[in-house]
Amino acid sequence: MYVYVYIYVFYYVLSSITNYVSIYNYLILSLNYRMIFKNQMLRLIEELRFHQMESAELVSEKQKLVAELTIAKREISIFGDQEVEYAKQAHLRYGVVM
Repeated sequence: MYVYVYIYVFYYVLSSITNYVSIYNYLILSLNYRMIFKNQMLRLIEELRFHQMESAELVSEKQKLVAELTIAKREISIFGDQEVEYAKQAHLRYGVVM
C-alpha cells in the first residue's frame, strides 16, 4: 500500500514539475516571439519612415521640375512669338518673302 502511495506522490510531483517546466517553456517562447515581433515591427516602422521621406523628397523634386517645365514652355512660346514678330517686321521693312 505504501508503495502505491509513494508511486502516486512521485507521479504527482513529477507531473506538476513537468507542467511547471512546460509553462515556463511556453512563457520563455512567448517572450522570445514577442521580442522577435517587436524587432520586426521596429524595422518595418523604420523602413516605412525611410520610404515616406524618400517619397516626400521625390514629390518636392517633381514639383520643382514641373514649375521649371512650365517656365521653359512659357519661354519657348515667347521666343516663338518673337520669331514670328521679327519675321513680320523683316517682311515689312525689307520686303523679304517668307
